[in-house]
Amino acid sequence: MVRIFDRYIGRQILFATAFAAVVLTVVLVLGNMFKELFDRLTDNTFPVSAVFEFIKFVIPYSLILTIPWGFLTSMLLVFGRLSADNELISMRMTGLSMGRICLPVFAIALALCGVSFWFNASVAPEGEARMKRVLYQMATDDPMTLFQPGQTVTALPGYIMWAQDRQGDELINFHAIQLNENKQAANTYIAKRVKVELQGVESLAEITGVLGDQDRTGSAGELVLNFQDVHLDIKDSADPFDFQRIQHGAFLRESSIGISLEPLREKAKEITPSMMRFDALREKMADPALTGEHRSELRTEFSKRISLSLACLTFAFVAIPLGITAQRRETSIGFVLSLAVVMIYFMFIVIADMNKSDPGAYPHILMLLPNAIFMAIGGFLFYRLSKR
Repeated sequence: MVRIFDRYIGRQILFATAFAAVVLTVVLVLGNMFKELFDRLTDNTFPVSAVFEFIKFVIPYSLILTIPWGFLTSMLLVFGRLSADNELISMRMTGLSMGRICLPVFAIALALCGVSFWFNASVAPEGEARMKRVLYQMATDDPMTLFQPGQTVTALPGYIMWAQDRQGDELINFHAIQLNENKQAANTYIAKRVKVELQGVESLAEITGVLGDQDRTGSAGELVLNFQDVHLDIKDSADPFDFQRIQHGAFLRESSIGISLEPLREKAKEITPSMMRFDALREKMADPALTGEHRSELRTEFSKRISLSLACLTFAFVAIPLGITAQRRETSIGFVLSLAVVMIYFMFIVIADMNKSDPGAYPHILMLLPNAIFMAIGGFLFYRLSKR
């Protein structure tokens, strides 16, 4: 009899969790991504292969959030229905305690904590690093993917660009602002047409230690913009704000500038704490040469992964009493309750992440605080529930 109850509750929780996690991933993550990429897909400025690359790498990263949220939603729905249909009362009448009834739920929670830790420790960091690599690869395979008609382009360091339209490998009504070392506007280019070429690309350097591949050397390449009918405003390098020294209205029938892609490649190779595997992150934290701010960022990222890995177990303590107390069969009630709990939980995560460079704010402790608070509240509610 007891095993029948375990299988009955366990199957419902697993099915509801899987369904909720899939729906949340598609709606919240992939839906927003396709919204951003739809215009590029429809005018062929974004290769379909790159979209599948993004999906492959973004899904593991999204599951860090959607698995705990889906598990929370499933418990609220399942236990709300069991309570509304008086099935829990029938189970209690057989002599089972609430702790024994909920045992399969906590077993599933522990298993999901293990899965979440695997995603947090290795899969998601590697996916995030590879997403940056894909962006650089796109720029070297087809530089026109950088330019979306009517959109400001800031991907190339030292320049702000805009084009009204594009035709093949040409940009129409092109505007570019060249920035100086202080990020101030130095020169302005306004061209009727610009042909974009890529020169000198040999290979892509990958990220050692994060992607698990060997470094490959080679030229990062140069993006060459060939202007036709271009107007230039050239500012004085010593004092760019002295408008009397600006050379206005210089007109050239043809001209060109070359923009090195080396800064873009270096940015793609940059390793942030969120891209490090768990073991690499732990080793880096032990480096005595770290500054206080950098150490705080690493410790915050370390605590964040622990906190998110424990989220399923934390939500189990809270969701069971809330679902039973609500006593509703409606899906909307369960989703609203889960949304409220998730918003409060992740509010702590967001605040800690915003202050990750401030050691005095103790962001690494703030990362773990929601688990402690929700487990304490959930434990108290579960204790009261088991005494009824």
